[in-house]
Amino acid sequence: MPSAERSSRAAAAPRARPAASCTASAAPRAAASAARRSVAAASGGPPRARGPSGGELDADTDQRERVVSEGYVKEATAKTVEIEAGIDKVNAAELPFLKGLEVLPLKEAQDTITESEKVATDVSKNVTDARNYIAAKSLEVKKFAEAATKPAVEEFTKLTERINSAASKLSQFRKETEGRKKSVQLQEAGDKVEKADEEVKKLAEAIEPLSKDRRLEGRKALASQRVLSEAWVAGV
Repeated sequence: MPSAERSSRAAAAPRARPAASCTASAAPRAAASAARRSVAAASGGPPRARGPSGGELDADTDQRERVVSEGYVKEATAKTVEIEAGIDKVNAAELPFLKGLEVLPLKEAQDTITESEKVATDVSKNVTDARNYIAAKSLEVKKFAEAATKPAVEEFTKLTERINSAASKLSQFRKETEGRKKSVQLQEAGDKVEKADEEVKKLAEAIEPLSKDRRLEGRKALASQRVLSEAWVAGV
């Protein structure tokens, strides 16, 4: 029996070593796992990976794209509102010509044309800027998921219609302003002619006394010549 026990113990001893070896190799893995959990806790949660069906990373991407596209729409809307405010200024600028007067006073007409051209230039610049912005952002959002692309494209289309309507009004205003400008230029030329006539009249009035004196002197000289001629004839 003692010999059998010794054989049993000898057989059991080698099997105990692998268990110790497994425990030792598991320790680094446990430490690494604990380290990953610590990093994940510090960063707000375990790292998210994109799975076959998308997973949480896809959800975050979709949310980001919606936020970005909404920001683009908001900026495009602000640009469109600015254009429409400019059209209000355009309408206000031409009010003096809509008073029903056949001809405005020259100074008022000149100031109105200057203001009209200024606001028209500002609105035209804003129209170009808004169109370029919407064109660029439309291309960008088309790369997003449909949930972000569709509403943004729809809003861009509506804003483009508003911009085109404002641009049409601006074009009509510019044509009318050009016609008014030509009329004002003719009015200005007529005013200059009137002023020139007035200056000529003033000059004529200024030299009139001198002309009278010269005519009187001429008549006196002629009379003297006649007297001398008559005396000479009589002496002969």
